[in-house]
Amino acid sequence: MKVSHSEAVCLDCPTAFGFEADLTREEAEDRAEMHRVEKMGHRLVTYDGIGHLKDELRGAKVISVDEDSQMVFAWFGGHGLHAYDFTGKEVNYWTIGDPTKEAATHREIHKAIEHLRIQVREMGEQ
Repeated sequence: MKVSHSEAVCLDCPTAFGFEADLTREEAEDRAEMHRVEKMGHRLVTYDGIGHLKDELRGAKVISVDEDSQMVFAWFGGHGLHAYDFTGKEVNYWTIGDPTKEAATHREIHKAIEHLRIQVREMGEQ
């Protein structure tokens, strides 16, 4: 079975972990294991385990998975930061960055994701 371009998300990297389209499932799994070893224990989640989320994340420039809250943050450019549950349902949306600029910066997006992760965890503890 051949795999599509992005078959997994690394839970410890800020972006999706992609595989080339001509790899078999076994080759893709080997590549994922190499990534995990090279990155000293990074955890990977395949899209098969996340349901329909794959379609929602197509084209995202930044993807961050929060395993504890089971939320996936995605930025496609511009100022919008989307949050999805693992089924692919969009559960929240925030506007990030200076609205006078064409788009938020990667730094603004990563800072916002970290801030929102903390907020989501705190809400879950209440």
